[in-house]
Amino acid sequence: MGAGGTVAAIRTDLLSVPLAFPLREHPFLGQRTQFATLLVRVRSKEGAEGFGYVTAESTAQMAAVERIVESLEPVIVGSAVAYRARTFRRMWQLTAELLHEGAANLAIAAVDTALWDLAGKIAGQPLAALIGAHHDAVPIYASHGLWRHCTLDEIAADGQRLVKEGFTAMKLRIKGESITEDIARVEALRAAVGPDIAILTDALWSMPPARAVRLSRAMAEHDVVWLEDPVAEDDPAGLARVARAEGTPIATGERISRLTTLQGLLDSADIDHLILDLHHLGGITPWLQAAALAEARAIPVSAHIAYEVQQPLLASCLRPGYLEYLPFWDVLYQEPPRPTHGMLATSDRPGLGLDLDEAAIGRLRVRAAA
Repeated sequence: MGAGGTVAAIRTDLLSVPLAFPLREHPFLGQRTQFATLLVRVRSKEGAEGFGYVTAESTAQMAAVERIVESLEPVIVGSAVAYRARTFRRMWQLTAELLHEGAANLAIAAVDTALWDLAGKIAGQPLAALIGAHHDAVPIYASHGLWRHCTLDEIAADGQRLVKEGFTAMKLRIKGESITEDIARVEALRAAVGPDIAILTDALWSMPPARAVRLSRAMAEHDVVWLEDPVAEDDPAGLARVARAEGTPIATGERISRLTTLQGLLDSADIDHLILDLHHLGGITPWLQAAALAEARAIPVSAHIAYEVQQPLLASCLRPGYLEYLPFWDVLYQEPPRPTHGMLATSDRPGLGLDLDEAAIGRLRVRAAA
């Protein structure tokens, strides 16, 4: 049972990661001022430690995820790190009545990620080597600007800033309310950054399918990499209609939490780019399985948030798409990784290759509301 190390203890920290400025006009979240984050650490009997984290909007909701993690402690403590797939399955079984559509997956994801990090540290191997990487660097796009609330002038200024920071690809949020306005946003960014910068757009599930079809076709003339999540996440038929409109390539997937749901989407919707989120899927173990489903269909795989954790996962894909660069969680680390020339290199340090900043974690730690 102890081959490769045995888990001796698990620890959780509930954190509030503040934003430098509010993110306004999200279509269903409204204004965001912080990311509630649950940090989970697992320690082996031999003294090695791995970590994972998950994130959401509300600290009260994330406190519920913390309670789920604590309920799984009897399964986690005493488990063999080398048999983390078995631990994942047991956690999945014990949370079955929560339906694996949200809080249960977040709890499992934090633990599963921590176990993979711990396995890499025990083996003395980077996570990319432990998984088996195809690439030593993967493409990355800037997602820390070009917000939905930005005016055309702010879009132009933000785009130029990101180019100066060295990014060769960037995401523009569109509003989905007026095709004319959304095309104007794309044109303003293109004029500001020039022809060689890759532009990705995100509609945040904001449009009915008919309007999304018209926007997709109108945007196809503007050299856009993809139109992400144009219709409601629970409308696969509407998404399929947009994907088959022969307009802009369609990207989706970040809200998918079940492999069976993903398989149905891939079979029916003809999407061009798959975006995976290891938090929503339940961790690294199901992420790798989800990526294999896409790769079997020759669909490129990209990753939603947590760029520093998902880099080695994307490096293991034969057809990596993009990492989403949102550096909000860089505050957790002593030395967060930095992209160069539009790429993020694979770490050569064991596990995730990241050292937590305990002083910062202490400042960010919160108490859940009673």
